[in-house]
Amino acid sequence: MGKSAEHRITAEEAAAFRARWKVVSGTLRTELRALPIEAKLKQLGALVRLAKQLNWTSTEDDSEVRERWARIRSALHD
Repeated sequence: MGKSAEHRITAEEAAAFRARWKVVSGTLRTELRALPIEAKLKQLGALVRLAKQLNWTSTEDDSEVRERWARIRSALHD
């Protein structure tokens, strides 16, 4: 295996990594909040069109998926 696969990060490195990503996340959140609703709707429309082009539409019950995402969000924010 390559050297990166053998290297285990220290607690300090993990904390620094997490701190950097908190800054990135905060910046992205600020940018998204400042984005006009028209731009958000345009992005949503593009995603819907892409999903249709890729036949990703589904009539299945997605409650299980929603529950998984809720657990993930809960775990990340605890």
